[in-house]
Amino acid sequence: MLHTLWPTAPGRTEVVCEWFFEPQTIARDDFDPSDAVDFWDTVNRQDWHVCELAQKGVRTRGYTAGRYSAEEVDVHAFDQMVAERYMEALT
Repeated sequence: MLHTLWPTAPGRTEVVCEWFFEPQTIARDDFDPSDAVDFWDTVNRQDWHVCELAQKGVRTRGYTAGRYSAEEVDVHAFDQMVAERYMEALT
């Protein structure tokens, strides 16, 4: 499964989910992806709801930007790696 996010306006993003299966899997007579698609549809909608709530919180007067939390070590490492690659590409 591949998610592609297309920003359409400030505060709005179109999310396209594409499913990929092996050709031999699709060719089976009993091929039915609905269990997987239904499961991920539920998970995605829950995730999107949490993201929407986080965005609402960021727009409030009480929000103060800060450092990554102690639970976000991997997120911070990923962000640093991306920033380093961008800097390397510029040089």
